[in-house]
Amino acid sequence: MKRIDIEELKAGLSEIEDKRRQWGNLRHKLTDILFIILCAIMCGMEDIDGIAIFGEERQEWLRKYIEMKNGAPSYATYERVLRMLEPKEMEKFYRTWAKSLHSDEGTSQISIDGKTICGAGAEQKVHMVSAWAKEDGLCLGQIKTDEKTNEITAIPELVKLLDVSECVVSIDAMGCQKKIAAAIREKNADYLLAVKGNQPTLNEGICEYMTSIESGQEPEAIVDHWDSGYEKNHGRIERRVVTVCACPEWKGVTDEWRDIHTLVRYECTREKRKDAEEKPNENTKSCYTRYYISSIQAVDAALMAKYLRGHWSIENQLHWMLDVVFREDDSSVRMNHAPENLNILRKTALSLLRSTPVKGRMSAKAKMSKAALNPDFLSVALFGK
Repeated sequence: MKRIDIEELKAGLSEIEDKRRQWGNLRHKLTDILFIILCAIMCGMEDIDGIAIFGEERQEWLRKYIEMKNGAPSYATYERVLRMLEPKEMEKFYRTWAKSLHSDEGTSQISIDGKTICGAGAEQKVHMVSAWAKEDGLCLGQIKTDEKTNEITAIPELVKLLDVSECVVSIDAMGCQKKIAAAIREKNADYLLAVKGNQPTLNEGICEYMTSIESGQEPEAIVDHWDSGYEKNHGRIERRVVTVCACPEWKGVTDEWRDIHTLVRYECTREKRKDAEEKPNENTKSCYTRYYISSIQAVDAALMAKYLRGHWSIENQLHWMLDVVFREDDSSVRMNHAPENLNILRKTALSLLRSTPVKGRMSAKAKMSKAALNPDFLSVALFGK
């Protein structure tokens, strides 16, 4: 991932509208405040108390990059800025920043999914829909919805804001909507959409068609299979089977779902052995089947298996990291726009940490600890030098 220098970062932050009064007792530049918050998050600070302590204790290092003419901001200043800052301005900054860091080769898959920021005491939970570039390990953008059901209207808006051209956009069942499929195709991208109970007729129809192929009733069908075989992973035995077939002429489907070309069945069997001392001869076994529709023309089960597996990187590499490493759900910052603004800054910090080169393997959590203890490493994480 390309690194960004301090002047580029400051220029991007300076584009964010400062809604504070620009006269009287205005002691700290908005650019300085946001830079301190970002650095504090990269060093593992989880709340405004931690951010305020970081700003106070790291003044000498911070002055290498920002003025801090009036010293470190107070707790109240950080809180006020986070609460009143317009998230759309922050999102605009983030998209521009993420685009500048996007690899020249681009990405082949973009996963879209929502996450609810649900901390204790939150009267109204914030739901963020994010777009994740798997190859770059980079969130390309996000948009807030009032609740999970509003993802249906938020996803087309997010797609329009991003450059998804020539990518495969994968979305879980909430995004299996005709308007969303059309919005993706309008941006010259392919879609891979999960089909569940929200499209019962389509779900049942794919199941029946796949069954008819296997029973030999569809001799003209173009079909491909991929089987992972039995794999041992994380204390369990897993087998994944993907079946892909060309979508036949199907009234109410091929004439309504834009450019639908392939139907997909994903079957997974998992078996986890229990503790031998408890029940020596008993295994736990689970099986499930999922169906998908896609505009991808290639009837290639191995390729489709790669995209299906790749979709869940947004859960493992973004949402899980925000919850476990950054402890987002435990944050007590809940007022006004503060949760959204901190969410965007955490994603910025995560992308920077993930792309910081180190010798050997080092988790994002370990990099945060190293940045907290070693200001030089924090400089490398931010600017690559």
